[in-house]
Amino acid sequence: MSLKTSKTARTLATLAFATALCLLSNLTFTPPVGARPDSKNAEWLLIQNHADLGEVKFYITHDAVKGVVSKTGCCLLAKAPDWKLNYYRDDDRAIWTGSMDQLEPASLVNPFNRSFARKSPPIKVRRPDVPYCDLNSQLNVELIGNGTTQGLHYNEYSLTIRKQRTVFWLTKDIAVAPPVTKLLCRFYGVPEMTQIPLYVRKNMSGGPRYADEFAKNKVTPFFPEHGQLMPDLRSGPQLTMTTKSCKRIPYDGTIFDAPRNYERRVAIVDVTYSGKLKNEITNMMGDMAFSSDRSKSAGGHGK
Repeated sequence: MSLKTSKTARTLATLAFATALCLLSNLTFTPPVGARPDSKNAEWLLIQNHADLGEVKFYITHDAVKGVVSKTGCCLLAKAPDWKLNYYRDDDRAIWTGSMDQLEPASLVNPFNRSFARKSPPIKVRRPDVPYCDLNSQLNVELIGNGTTQGLHYNEYSLTIRKQRTVFWLTKDIAVAPPVTKLLCRFYGVPEMTQIPLYVRKNMSGGPRYADEFAKNKVTPFFPEHGQLMPDLRSGPQLTMTTKSCKRIPYDGTIFDAPRNYERRVAIVDVTYSGKLKNEITNMMGDMAFSSDRSKSAGGHGK
């Protein structure tokens, strides 16, 4: 065999070996979960606890989200392609359908609150070394830390509006379309930052300290300024939401099917509580008013 032929054979053998390695690597390489072809069908179950609404279960995929609220018995559902929000309850077979922009935390807790379409200014994320400036033209969100919870990485943010400071955790470990994060952020009342909320805490800032006020008023505890202690007692941290668990579950597309033949309602609050419960609340308020009027009559007022 000539020297030229030997070199050609070695070259061909090298190319064949490189090709084999390339094919083998393609067979054995496993891309991350978020990059897999079936990632849009990955389904997650997020169980969270809300201070007012109790346990809330969120079923999440890349292109759909459904929430089940234990206390009120309501469900929230939105999915591609239109991303209309369906808010419904099975016991009354009642449903409201509309824009996700009309989702308000207050209307999910108070059945008589009819405030809708909260509009937030643009969000500006600032570093800890940048001085805070309270502007109506933008939301100044500060990145203050990071960590892990329930196997998820999160960033910790802080936002102060009108002396109320909100600390919240957001994660982008679960790959979802932006409308999914929008629904969850609006549900918990945090800035819409295309990430999933895992924790929310609120407290008042800049208020008087209890110890300072008590020392100032202990000599004359019944003077009017002693009343400043009361709001201060209520200004401690309020734990709005915590995440109890998060896990990947077998995909079930039927979970995200909207109910059919439910009675259409005009507003979200018309679905928030069952008709039976709202009647009970109304009757109770009426009984309280009647009792108050009867007490006044017995006391001789108005004679």
